[in-house]
Amino acid sequence: MKNVPLNSPGANKSHTFAAVHFAFCLLALVGVFFLFFSPLCIVEASPTEKYTATALKGFGFLNSPLQALSSVAPLLLACAFIIAFSLILCIARTVMAFLSSKNEKKLVKYTKKTVYNACIVTLAYTAIGFVFAPFNVMISGFASTPQPNLFPAIFIIIVTFAFSIFAGASGGLFIKQSDEDTEEISELKNRIKRFRRAIFYKHLELVIFALVSVAVALVAMLSDIVTVSFNVPNVAIPDYVISGSYLLFHPEALTTSSEPVLAFSLFLMFFVVIISLLLTLASFLSRSTVATKLSLATILLSALSTLVIGLFGKYYQIIQILSFDILTQITIKYQIFSSELLSYNVHSSSIAFFAVSLVIIVIMLLRSPYSDCTDLERQLKDKVKLLEGIEDNAPFSISSDGTSSTSSAPAEKKALADFDACPVFTELDKKAPDLLATTEKNRAFRFENPTLSDLADFIVQYARDCRLHLFYTKETVAAFLAGLGTTKLTILQGMSGTGKTSLPKIVSEALLAYCHIIEVESSWRDKNELIGYYNEFNKVFTPKKFTQALYEAALNPDALTFIVLDEMNLSRIEYYFSDFLSLMENEPDKRELKISNIPLSRNEYGRSRNYLALSDGHTIKIPQNIWFIGTANRDESTYDISDKVYDRAHTMNFDRRAAKPQFFNDPIPPRSISASELNRLFEEAKSKVSFKLEQTPMIAQVEELLLPYNISFGNRIANQIESFVSIYAACFESSEKVIHEALETILLSKVVKKLELKSIDDKELLAEEFEKLNLTKCSEFILSLKED
Repeated sequence: MKNVPLNSPGANKSHTFAAVHFAFCLLALVGVFFLFFSPLCIVEASPTEKYTATALKGFGFLNSPLQALSSVAPLLLACAFIIAFSLILCIARTVMAFLSSKNEKKLVKYTKKTVYNACIVTLAYTAIGFVFAPFNVMISGFASTPQPNLFPAIFIIIVTFAFSIFAGASGGLFIKQSDEDTEEISELKNRIKRFRRAIFYKHLELVIFALVSVAVALVAMLSDIVTVSFNVPNVAIPDYVISGSYLLFHPEALTTSSEPVLAFSLFLMFFVVIISLLLTLASFLSRSTVATKLSLATILLSALSTLVIGLFGKYYQIIQILSFDILTQITIKYQIFSSELLSYNVHSSSIAFFAVSLVIIVIMLLRSPYSDCTDLERQLKDKVKLLEGIEDNAPFSISSDGTSSTSSAPAEKKALADFDACPVFTELDKKAPDLLATTEKNRAFRFENPTLSDLADFIVQYARDCRLHLFYTKETVAAFLAGLGTTKLTILQGMSGTGKTSLPKIVSEALLAYCHIIEVESSWRDKNELIGYYNEFNKVFTPKKFTQALYEAALNPDALTFIVLDEMNLSRIEYYFSDFLSLMENEPDKRELKISNIPLSRNEYGRSRNYLALSDGHTIKIPQNIWFIGTANRDESTYDISDKVYDRAHTMNFDRRAAKPQFFNDPIPPRSISASELNRLFEEAKSKVSFKLEQTPMIAQVEELLLPYNISFGNRIANQIESFVSIYAACFESSEKVIHEALETILLSKVVKKLELKSIDDKELLAEEFEKLNLTKCSEFILSLKED
């Protein structure tokens, strides 16, 4: 929240905003405080002695015979401590909210925690009264009647929902339109508002599913769970019905030992489902991003509750046995002295409610609003973060009418105060709204429910019919896609002019992705040649083209991005690319590159600004939308690629120039696919196509053949082989033939190719052994090796 003059309209609005939040904190405090005096239950020590148990009595502040309350004393003391701790916590957060009144985000954060904490504690305390009463009968023998005061619960629910509505309505205050906004920033704010509106409707759909699921669960809980019909000669016995509503709302009338346990189980499910629904509604009204997860949790909990109730009913229906105490109660009541004359039949239709819940879940899965919500929320988060960065980095001041305007510092003072440690990053930050806008426009051309097979077919057709008329077989494209899903580094090697560089370029063009070509130079000796330099004299960092491509991809994290290192083996790859070879060993969320030992920032009008895609001023996190692709020629001007690089990369060999297509059609328009969607397709392929290396006898035979040449592979290559085969097979109609073809392709590029550097005594014999395994490509490669 920006500082404004105290007498300005903008300050008045800010003060009102802070006052309302502070009032909600105070109301939450009042609700928690009154819990000390709220009755928990009534304990009957004797027919004439009845005592009301409250949390305050747990501290012994009131004169009451705690001996009579001995069974509930530990519970009262525990409740008292929990309420006291919650009260102290709420007071601390209220103080923090008051101290943070000039910062909107912190104010909302502390108020939200205070109100929701008070709500959870109040509802939990109210529920304890209902839950404990039937248990106290079994534990102590004293009759206990729930006597909770519902006023605090109703009060705190009203406060919570009022705050949620206010928070949801005021959420747009953080996205204000200003006359000083540029066209790009204004468009970005409008997109944020459209995203918020779209998320609201998707959340509404999920909430409707949650409401219907909870309604079904509640009906299941309150309905007749088990009905027992008795047949006794000459005696009319009414049906014995186990009703959820009776168990929940008449705990004082429970007679058998099993009924309190069942009542407790029902109430626990009832309480959990209601609380989850209340939290779902509160998060929905407050426009919180957790509304999606809470809605799903509510739906699943409701379905699980109906399943438990249905299974309970079916259990009694199947075994046709009543507990002994129920049977005894009935025989005594109706003076039946021979239980052998008693026959009965158990009925239960409660499992039908689970069937209804299952139908609701199936409908929800078909409509899949949750996945749309997740996608929209992620994009909204990126755009809000971008807007915040742009606004924080833009010079401003607050005028007397509460609107923002550009600072009017003298030019000479500005020249002295301004300093930019990396002007290139500043320019890229300014282009960030345009990058996001382009990605957003491309979504209009996206694939609808794509598969990897559709993707491969489309790329082949697009390349053939484009202006260049390139011909790539589906097998080549499938191998390329499988390599992308296997590792972040792909090496395309072979003779010059065979289409190595053209492949990633045409794939990026077909899929509306970004493709940055980085020309590797033979003089590169360390990572600075790839990343850039920090000049100690003028304190300026100059990023190379490679780092600029990384930075741009980080600003647009859902745009598919290829960074192509052209002729990457003109210099030794281990010299300039070693950091990235190590990064690929890390978890995806831990891949980050430190580009400078000095934190970089820029000063504008005396204020320090951070670069949008840098963390801590010197680190770029490598997002999941980036793939590195290297092209490699193999002649006397290049270096051999080491096993360290090969083991971490997927390799494709281009040994001959592809033929030009003779027949082609008019060019087709490109289609868009996001990086997250492509990664999702890769993960689905790995889970659907089941291929395990240890279950393939051929692998052990290949290892045995290569053992004399000291060639084997570890876990990294084994994992890559499994991933490659699964994704490659998903690009076709999966069959044993396709899986064998994929396995041979990856074995040749990852394992058998290492024979190039080995001396083979009898290559014809070795080739024959591979031919017996039906590995024809491997056999042909071995025969093509030179004698020396």
